[in-house]
Amino acid sequence: MSSGVRFLHSRVEAQIAYRTQGTGPPLIIIPPWINHLDAITAMSGYRQFNDAVAAQHTVVHYDRWGTGLSDRDRHDFSLKGEVQVLTDVADHLGLRRFALMGPSRGGPVAVAFAHGEARRVSHLILYGTGGGPLHDAQTWPPLRDLMLANWPAATKAIAALATPGCNGRDVEAFAALMRAAATPEMTAFRSSPWYASRRTRSPCDWAPPRLPSRRTRPPSAAWACRRPGVPLGEDGLEAV
Repeated sequence: MSSGVRFLHSRVEAQIAYRTQGTGPPLIIIPPWINHLDAITAMSGYRQFNDAVAAQHTVVHYDRWGTGLSDRDRHDFSLKGEVQVLTDVADHLGLRRFALMGPSRGGPVAVAFAHGEARRVSHLILYGTGGGPLHDAQTWPPLRDLMLANWPAATKAIAALATPGCNGRDVEAFAALMRAAATPEMTAFRSSPWYASRRTRSPCDWAPPRLPSRRTRPPSAAWACRRPGVPLGEDGLEAV
């Protein structure tokens, strides 16, 4: 197990693995789909991004409930459960206000949390939360069938589709990450109702219907990103 991995008990009755790195304003990064805090370190892009951001921020990563080093026994795949785990991570670390990043499948979770707890979110960052090659109606059903029939082959196919332009080592590292992170049955939970109804929408469709007043210092942008290694300040955000 990698150094720095710790565990907390969530109110969903599960042990959640998490890790913090760096110092500075806190930034919680929600797991993108399935995750494994150990296996993900084999991916060069993850290391470069995380090291750059951690140079200016306290970065918090955690394994999604049902995957990685978190408890694997999971039966509740609701959005409410995802938000509860995120809330418990923030509460456990004593974070009253923080930046929140939702990559990929973490996007709806980030927006739901920001909607309900707007005072706690200093910045809301969504990355890659729209439709993609794995999301269309023609690709996903046969891919899901392949997951259940031949999980190793499915991870290689998913990695090739999800990492265009990456070098071979990173593609294999991503496939290995999936195999380490979850069972094929757990991975297929992405077809749960709260995600399936949103998977073809753009990130802008997930914008909170209300924002806090100026007194609460609302998120600087509902969907924006900043170059790695640059502090999350009040300006310079790049809309995507």
